[in-house]
This record gives sequence, structure tokens and C-alpha cells, in this order.
Amino acid sequence: VFLKDPESLAEKERAENFVQEINGMNIPQVSNALRAEFARGDGRVKRKEDERRKKITPNETLFVVNFHEETTKREDLQMLFEPYGELVRIDMKRNYAFVQFKTVEEAIRAKDATNGGKLDQSEITVEFVARRMGE
Repeated sequence: VFLKDPESLAEKERAENFVQEINGMNIPQVSNALRAEFARGDGRVKRKEDERRKKITPNETLFVVNFHEETTKREDLQMLFEPYGELVRIDMKRNYAFVQFKTVEEAIRAKDATNGGKLDQSEITVEFVARRMGE
């Protein structure tokens, strides 16, 4: 959530208190411990990350994040991504996964169709895996 800059010290303190109150809050079927904090910086980190993402070359493997780790199963990811091509593997770790397609074209179609979409009530992020130098 983006907040406007506080116009007074009292407004700033009220916002800080609210963030402290909701941090760690249990929200049934969403999170056992909500994480709330103020963003650091003035947007430079986000701009740097956006620039990094622009340099990632499309490839067969997608990085999928922000699904519910307690309720999302491998089969859910399989059902979501199978319509876009032949799946080679799905590796799940907590609230992120790697989904590999047989071809780059299939991965591109899947990313374009699913990035920002919903999976089990969560808006997921789907990106190409960044390759390391020399790969």
C-alpha cells in the first residue's frame, strides 16, 4: 500500500502505530503472520529491480511467487500452466516455484497469460528465471 507523505508529526506517528499494530496479525486463510513495514528509500531500489528484470532473457523456466504455501499444491500449478505447453518440471519451495516448459515460446505464452493473475485468492508474480553469467 502506498501512503501519501504525512503532513504533520502526529500523522506520521499515527501511520507508524498502525503499521506496528497490523505487523504479525493473523488473517485466517491468508497469513498466520502478516508482514507490514515501511518501504525504505525513495523508489530507487524498485527502479533498479525493474531495470534488472528488463535484462532477463526469456527462457524455458519461470519463477512463480506469492501463492499461499499452506493451500497451493503442485497440482494447482500444473493445472494453471499446462494449457500453455508441455511442462518439464515443477519445483515448489514454500511460497515460490520454478516451472519449466519444453520451449521458450511456451514459457513466454504462460508468463504473459498468468503474471498478475489470481491463484487461490493471491495475485501471483510470474517472471523468467535470471540466468547466471556463463549459462
